[in-house]
Parts: sequence; structure tokens; C-alpha cells
Amino acid sequence: PICCAAPKRAMQSIAAVDSMIEELRDELGVPCRIDPSDKWAHLNLIATNTVTKVRCPTCGYLITRPFERECTMCRFAPGRVQPPQFEFSLADMQARLQAMFQTKPPTASDKPTNAGPQKRRTGKKGAAAAAPAQEPQAPKAAPQPKAKAPVPELSREEAITLFAKGKIHASALRNVRPHPQAERLLIADVEIGGGESKQLVAGLSQHYTCAELEGKIAITVSNLKPAKLVKVESQVMCLAATDLDSGKVSVCIPTDGAVPGDRVFLQGTEPQEAPAVCTKRFWERIVPQLSVRDGVAHFAGLPMYTSTGPVLVPHISNHAEIH
Repeated sequence: PICCAAPKRAMQSIAAVDSMIEELRDELGVPCRIDPSDKWAHLNLIATNTVTKVRCPTCGYLITRPFERECTMCRFAPGRVQPPQFEFSLADMQARLQAMFQTKPPTASDKPTNAGPQKRRTGKKGAAAAAPAQEPQAPKAAPQPKAKAPVPELSREEAITLFAKGKIHASALRNVRPHPQAERLLIADVEIGGGESKQLVAGLSQHYTCAELEGKIAITVSNLKPAKLVKVESQVMCLAATDLDSGKVSVCIPTDGAVPGDRVFLQGTEPQEAPAVCTKRFWERIVPQLSVRDGVAHFAGLPMYTSTGPVLVPHISNHAEIH
């Protein structure tokens, strides 16, 4: 440790600290800033002429005026009680001085290599000479989109059983209105049959106006778990498809004559009773099997029907996915 009580030792300590500051300033190439531990730093007085640092000619102590009127090291006369010794290690002082410089956090490129110790840079020429030549890096390849998992093939019996998990039927859209907090979303009250109504939130505002959807009979799923879309709960899902070429979105609709509550079933089968809730596990198996063929909605290759005829998806190309 360094003892700063005696004037001679104080001068040596001050010289050591000054040397550390100069070395750090030259090595890092950045200016020294105010010590964040200085209790007067928050007053920002250093930038003005109200605070000055004066070195004591006797012991070398830096007097901070106007806060110190005399040297705190020299004011103790011989024979009186001496002040306590201020002891610190060079390692501690080195760490404190490091905080006085504005430096960026180390990165992977700043880690030392195994090429051996390097000489400290002392100037611009030295810095340029010491800097290793960087090899040009090849441009990073664009990330490749993940390939979709193949849709598993289902037997006719398996398709009928799985399709029955979702309560899919015709519904009437009423009171269609914009979402108050999301421009891309619309809200509608959905008549699902039997005098029951649920709320729908769907991202259709870029493809339909509220007037175009008002009163429309669409195909919906009403036994999924409700989900909030931008703070508004959606209790129903509206089935729609996106054209592969134009990106146009079209909602699935029944053949004319269908009324709210008419169940959707697979061609050649009868409507089956659906569970109260279609779990996420089953719905994630149902969605990949939905597609468009010749303007008609299909599930696992089987056309979807209501009592009035096939479920239609107008103006959508073949093999488009229904979501």
C-alpha cells in the first residue's frame, strides 16, 4: 500500500496516480472525464471558474477551492495528532481511474490472441502500425426460410373424425366496425345460430370494408378457445384463404340459402356433434388439411359442404391454404 500521510510519500503517490492517468489516456485514446464518485460532480462546477484545483507547494496535495481553504495535509502542526493514513493499493486505484474514462464495453474482437504480448501504442502512427490488418469478410448469406413440414395423409375415417372436432358452421356478420386500436383489424358481432351471438376480431380491413362484410354469411369456427387481439377478445374464427398469386384474401362462404347455424360437413357424410372446445392440439392438425380446389374448400382432399351445397372460396387459386 501507499501511505499519503508524510509529504514525501504524498508526492510519490500523486506522481504515481498522475502517471496512471497519462498512461490510460494514451492507451485508450479518450479524454478524462469527471470522476463519478466525486460528491461535487453532480453540480457540474468543474466546467465553470468557481472551482479550482491548486497543488500545495509543500506536500503536493491538490486543494479544491473554495471548498478547502488550506491544505489538509499541512495544517497539522508538529506535535499534534497526525491525520489517519490514507492507504490504498495500486490495483484499487487503477480500477477507480478506469471509471474516469469513457470507454465502450469489450467485444469479441477485443479479446487477446495467442500471438504474444503487444507493445502499447503511444501515438497515431504507432496505433496504425500496431493495428492488425483485417481480412475482408465474406457477406453473410441470407437466412433460408424453413421448409414446411409435409401434410400428413389421412384416411377417410381419420379425416371425418378429426374434422368433427371443430364446430364449423355458417354465421352472419353484424355490426362490423373498425378496431379502435388496430387499423388492420375489424370487429363484428357474429350470429352463430340458435339466437346465440359471439364476437369476432379478424385482420380483414385491408381486403374488405365494413359495408362489404355487413350482413355477410361466412364460415366460422365457434368452439376454439377465445383469444385477445390488441386487447379485444375474439370468440369466433372466420375461415379465409389467401390467393397464391395476388395475395388477395377471401372469406369462405356457403352456397346461397344457408342460414346461421348450418353445420359444415364433408361430402358424403353427415354433420356430427362437436365437442364444447376444440383444443389447440386438434386445431393445429386440422388447419394444414384445409385448402382450395376449383373454388371449393376442401379438408384432406374431401369437399366441404353445408345443407345448401359446397363451401365456396371465390377468386382464389388452387392449392391455396385456408386459415
